[in-house]
Amino acid sequence: MDDLNILIKKLFPYAYNILGNIDDSQDVIQDVLIKFNVKEVSTISNQNAYLIKSIINQSINLKKKKDRERQQKITLPCRLPQIKTA
Repeated sequence: MDDLNILIKKLFPYAYNILGNIDDSQDVIQDVLIKFNVKEVSTISNQNAYLIKSIINQSINLKKKKDRERQQKITLPCRLPQIKTA
């Protein structure tokens, strides 16, 4: 368990520097570690580099997704013209 906490502390700055959000950073780390746990890790020559690169890529993907969602929220609502009644 201590090794996991050390690993999370090592990976956290990479995610946080891209996302700027603690919760999103923790979610990215959790997702990457779950995928890594399922993967055949013996085929990965440098596991630390693999995890760091995975965190960076996942963080960039999440940031792009959040930016697109934010952009849609800004552009979706449009006002209808006021109809004047006599």
